[in-house]
Amino acid sequence: MLVIKSILLLCSAAVVLARTNIQAVVSDAIFVGENTVDDSASPLEIFSDSKNHAEVVSSVLVFSADRANFQPASQPAKSLALNLREFIEKASTFPGFIMERSEQESLPLNGSLTQFEKVVREAGIAQPHQALVARSLRDMIPGYIVNEDVDEWKLSLIVIDKPKGADVAYVNFVRVDVSIDADKTGTTFIPEQAAGVSSVVIRTNLSYLVEYAEKLSSLIPITNVRDALVFFASPKVESDPADSNETSCHKNPLAFVNQGQRSLYNWKNGN
Repeated sequence: MLVIKSILLLCSAAVVLARTNIQAVVSDAIFVGENTVDDSASPLEIFSDSKNHAEVVSSVLVFSADRANFQPASQPAKSLALNLREFIEKASTFPGFIMERSEQESLPLNGSLTQFEKVVREAGIAQPHQALVARSLRDMIPGYIVNEDVDEWKLSLIVIDKPKGADVAYVNFVRVDVSIDADKTGTTFIPEQAAGVSSVVIRTNLSYLVEYAEKLSSLIPITNVRDALVFFASPKVESDPADSNETSCHKNPLAFVNQGQRSLYNWKNGN
């Protein structure tokens, strides 16, 4: 039921963005809130103790990205456009996550970067961090485009949030679909347009993570938040893939005996 709800919310959030044929993606990730992760915690403790659940989020995100072949730090922007949707669907349907809400807004742009940041902030997406999110999205706009045939872009920002005093962690997938043009020198500018912004917010399911901590810790390699932020940061300018250390995802055979474990098995294997 959670999987069906997640997919429906993802689809509804995509409606406002369906106006364009996305050709390229710029990805980035930020962390907000309180860092309560115990750096000495074992993989089992990462999943079983809520203070470490920001690291559960970062680990599941990188695991899902690897499975979807979504590698922002090492792939060109055009390649990312092919696999972004699969990555988000994979991550958002992890049984240890619960869908919170989805939002979408139109962005009337007049061509100014300052105005772009202002209207994103005023759209109210990603509260209470809308100012930081708006600035992050502005900074993601490429300053130079090598390929003149690419003008329809998606800015994909992941916000990992561990609110102070909370026993849950959140991930917010914020996406902006926007047309970006370039002059004869390749320098970019935003033409006047009606762009779109969407947000899908997911939180950790504490009871599930604690109950299945042992299985999860044997299935999902741990990626700390700092490394995840690096993993999801793509260059602004299209280039050839750079060498990088990819996080490996082991395909260990698992035997599941109940519904919760079966859901995890299906998620792992893409069923």
